[in-house]
Amino acid sequence: MTKVAVVFADGFEEIEALSRAGFDCSMLGLESASVTGSHGIQVTMDGVFDGNLDEYDLVVLPGGMPGSTKLRDHQDLIASLQEVAKAGKYVA
Repeated sequence: MTKVAVVFADGFEEIEALSRAGFDCSMLGLESASVTGSHGIQVTMDGVFDGNLDEYDLVVLPGGMPGSTKLRDHQDLIASLQEVAKAGKYVA
């Protein structure tokens, strides 16, 4: 089964982020194990991003503000996403 990481930052769009669509998904907080969406809904994560996404076939970055800006500006996440792409895996 495809293994998916969904990386969350405070301000994520809940509707975009919480559908698993039958995949084996891990919800990873960018900096914390509890993340609050753009509509004030707090979600407990499966884990916290540790700089390594090698075990995943696909990495999903949900939209929403200011969550997407926080994801964009996190240099360790960007470096990890570049490694995912170099390995021929997908980023959405």
